[in-house]
Order: sequence, then C-alpha cells, then structure tokens
Amino acid sequence: MSQQQGDGAEIRAALVAANRGGADPHQLLRAVAAARWHLPLGDDGEPMVFSVAEPPEELLVAELEPTAARTRTVAGGELPGLAQGLGGVALEPETPRAVVLRAPALEALRRIGRSDALAAALAAPGPGQGEAFRTGPYWVLGASDAEAPATVRERILPVFTAPEHAERAARIEPGRLAPREVDGAALWAGLAARDDYDGITFDLHRPGARAFGPHLARGLAAGADPRPGADPLPARTVAEIHRWLDEHRAAPDRKHALVRREGEDELVALYLAVIDHVPQRIAFRPVEPTLDPDDLGAGPTAILCAGQLLLDARSDLSGLPPKGRDPAQQARARRAARWLEQLEALLQGDRIPFTALRTPHGAAHWRREPELYTAGWIREQRAAAG
Repeated sequence: MSQQQGDGAEIRAALVAANRGGADPHQLLRAVAAARWHLPLGDDGEPMVFSVAEPPEELLVAELEPTAARTRTVAGGELPGLAQGLGGVALEPETPRAVVLRAPALEALRRIGRSDALAAALAAPGPGQGEAFRTGPYWVLGASDAEAPATVRERILPVFTAPEHAERAARIEPGRLAPREVDGAALWAGLAARDDYDGITFDLHRPGARAFGPHLARGLAAGADPRPGADPLPARTVAEIHRWLDEHRAAPDRKHALVRREGEDELVALYLAVIDHVPQRIAFRPVEPTLDPDDLGAGPTAILCAGQLLLDARSDLSGLPPKGRDPAQQARARRAARWLEQLEALLQGDRIPFTALRTPHGAAHWRREPELYTAGWIREQRAAAG
C-alpha cells in the first residue's frame, strides 16, 4: 500500500499546496489518482453534488474521510467518469484543503488513471485487460512526430505507459530521441506491419521490465491480448503447453488446474509457473488428452516461436551420426523431427515469415540467419533426422 493510500499525508499536502496556489499540477493529479475517495450518497443512493452560485454549477463531492452515513469509495482515476455532465469535482469541500477540478484537469486525471491501470495490468496480467492495452494512451521515442517509433539496444522497441517514464528513458538512451504520445490502436497496427524489431518492452528501465515477442503487436491489433496470463493461450495439446513453458524457461514444477477466472464464462487450464524467478499464472485453453503424449498438434501453432523451434531442432541434430545411433541419439532425432514438423507447418511459400516469431530471441535469430528459415533447409534437416 502506498503512503497516500495509507495515512494520506501526500494527498493532503498536495491539496493544501494547491489551495494556496503553490502545487505542481501534475504532482497534484498524481496524488489525486493514487488516493481513495469517499463519495457521500444521498437518500436516493446516488453521489451527492455541491451547488455553486457563481457561476451556477454542480460539482461532485469527494472526501478523504467519510462525513456522511452512506458513502461510496472509489479510486481517484474513477472521478472523471463519475463527474460527467457536472461542472467538476469538489475535493474536500468546506475544509482548508478544498480544491475544485474542472474539465481540463479531469481529462488529465482520466489519462493518468488509464496509465496507472496499464501499469497495474503489466504487473498482474489477467482477463479483461485487452481493451486497456489496445487503446493506451502510450508514449514512444522518435526523432520526429513523422518517424516510426524507434528501437533501442538489441532491436527492442520501448513503449511507455506514462510521459514521465518516456522522458526518463529519453535522457538515458543515446541518440536524439524525443518522447511523444501515440494512440494505442494506431501504434499496434503500425507495429504489426513492421518486421524491423525483435521485441517490445513496456516502461524501459522499470525494475522487472521484460521484453515481449513481436507477436504482441499483431495480437493487440487483431483484438486479442497475447500476454501470458491475460487471454487464454490457444494451445492444441498438453505437449504444446509444456513446449511453450520450456521456451519461456519455466521452472519444472508446473502445477495446474481447470478454473473459471473472474469475468470469464469458460474454464481455462491455469498453470502456476515460475518464469525469470517470478511466479506467474498462465492460462491456456483446455485441451483433450492425446494418444501420443509428445503430440504437439496438427496444423500451424499459434503460440510457439519458430525461432526457438529451429534453434532446438538444430541443437538436437548437431553431431548425430547418420547411422548406428544409440538410444539417446535416437530420442534426439525424434525430438528434432517434431520441431521440424512444426516449422514446416509454419511455412508460407518457401519461407517462414516474421509473423511466426513469438520471442525476442527467436526473432533475432530469424534476422541473423534467414537462410535457415526456408523450405529447403527444413527438408534437409528432416532427412537428416531420419
């Protein structure tokens, strides 16, 4: 719990400073967004309004401590929506801390609330967050407004959930990159059409920030939320689920259960996995058992990364003799054949396209050795596997 949500010292100090005309507007709105507010309710159960004579208007009343018998508690980011049709919001009216937020401040507060919701969803992915991720708002780095968002080290493209995060990165990253705001839908549509980056990260330099594969933009542009733990991942078999967990280096202990998450009608297979030392809840669509426990499924995969499949196939085939293989070598050859079969299903014409890359590492390899991502190479390796 933050300090302003606990003892309220920060928000009270910000309100006093604003009342005296000495507050930083952005810091004030940040404090308002982070606080919890009590709305006094009238006899009809609706939030009470505060009438002002000059100019004649009505203001939503929001208090830090409840003074009425009946109240509703809301987050600061909810205040703009609740004040629609009114003149604004009266914070702590009839106290030395009284401040009125009108349309421009409420619009800024709304944006702060959306940014905070994005940051919370990044920290704890779950169902029902896709719309917030698709719409943003976001900030990116670029030399000019006309230029496409720029990548940084290792072809990772940073996207920011708040302007202050982008401004900090602009000071740290080399190059003349200026932060600018972009619409979420336009951002994802633009990135979905590009193939010059290997991954996307949110709020670069944030502790625990991770890079997603380039498939994230395509998924969001298409109306899905492919982040692990958000929308259920469309696995075909149990073996494919375990292959996905292997690609993301999940710890061996993978407890799972069929559950119905809040806000969802369908059951999901929820796996508890430790990835990069962080416990995560990864949801997959439920799958039926298969006769072959190693069966990854028919047709092209929608969750595995072509780059990772190719790297593992090449590793399993490395050093294998063409004949006289011992049992361990035979197992490696069978495993490589499974990876190669999946790669073959991903071919479009004679090549594996950029759209089949779902990890930054796999995308980087696709760029470094494009000659391997061809129908000819895959056929040669399948023949070598036997």
